[in-house]
Amino acid sequence: MERELETLGQQRLQHDHELTISGGAGRLGVDAEAQRRFQALGALGEDGLDLAQAGLGAIDRSKCDQDQLIRLGDRAVARGDWVTAIGHYDAAWKKWPGHEKKRPGHEEDDEHLPETYLSEAYGMAALALYLEGKTLVNSGQAELGNRLQELAHWLPLADESARRKFLEKLEERHQQDAAYREMELLSKIGEPGSLQTWVGRLGLVRISTARKNYRLAADVAERVLLERMHWIFLQGFSRYLFISSLWHRNLAQVHLQAGRVKECIQEAERAEVVAPADVDLAITLCPQLSRAGQAAEADRLYRRMFDLRKKVSAEYPRSAELHNDLAWLAVRCHRDLDEALAHARRAVELAAEHPEFIDTLAEAQFQNGNRSEAIENARRCVRLDPRREYYKKQLARMEKGDPSAEVPSAE
Repeated sequence: MERELETLGQQRLQHDHELTISGGAGRLGVDAEAQRRFQALGALGEDGLDLAQAGLGAIDRSKCDQDQLIRLGDRAVARGDWVTAIGHYDAAWKKWPGHEKKRPGHEEDDEHLPETYLSEAYGMAALALYLEGKTLVNSGQAELGNRLQELAHWLPLADESARRKFLEKLEERHQQDAAYREMELLSKIGEPGSLQTWVGRLGLVRISTARKNYRLAADVAERVLLERMHWIFLQGFSRYLFISSLWHRNLAQVHLQAGRVKECIQEAERAEVVAPADVDLAITLCPQLSRAGQAAEADRLYRRMFDLRKKVSAEYPRSAELHNDLAWLAVRCHRDLDEALAHARRAVELAAEHPEFIDTLAEAQFQNGNRSEAIENARRCVRLDPRREYYKKQLARMEKGDPSAEVPSAE
């Protein structure tokens, strides 16, 4: 590993030199007034950083924190400016404590940095290094880019909090494969019973379920449930119910995959008792029960959940989430499509810029034969959340025009 790091360091020096020659990383200096403008605009968030980039042209990266540099890199990627993006990400990852201990305005605390700050800095450094590697790959430098992404994976090795920060940031960016890898490692090497290990395993359950690896999801869910039961109760009984339902739901899937229909129905009933409003239970099991010759059982499961959701939605008519969940349940189970469309429209009326609700409306329109309207709303989802691959896959599916085609995984 030391030789690998040394080799990477040598390659990075050459890489930095090339960036400087090309004019990307070399344009670092700005005057004090321009820097103050940048800091003020940066405080405005994403749009502020755009204005700063456009207004100043050249950014003094040494005056920026990790988050600002990463967002600047993101903006450069969106413009297709690979060189500038790589320079921003590179500067961001080098601000980890091993490179730079002093924080602006906190130089006197250099020797006593808080542990939470260190963990966050390591996690953000790993993210920046991963993004630099990904950008290098996209720009045609696959060998170096892949090696930097691999180095990012190992950077927070002995820091569970840093790895959790890293995987959460990856998930925010919908980098599910990379996040899944971090969850697997955290689940294996994390301290048994620690909060960070628990969070990693819970994520592993969620993504394993989405990937239909139900046996792994059920096993890890049971471990999550038992390992920190005392902590789950302290956080509230609802969390215990949620994880219990997830466990039983995945066990039901395991039995169904093995052809054990009776055992599947038993586990589904246990999941429903624990969480009677969990629409994912019906969405997951109803089509599979129907294919297994249990259409009547699938209808009963769907009807119980639909009627309960409809009752609650009527009691809270201004809840966009309840309208959306009811519509999503109906449209995914291919039942009550007229009602699904009405509730989906109401959800979007109450929360007009929520991409998940717009996606539900698009699916309801698609299933009701309104393909052009569905495609228009699918495009809105992509515009509202361009990083999320699920919306792009939904748009492609609707453009092909087959409502019976499987809905892509949301993970």
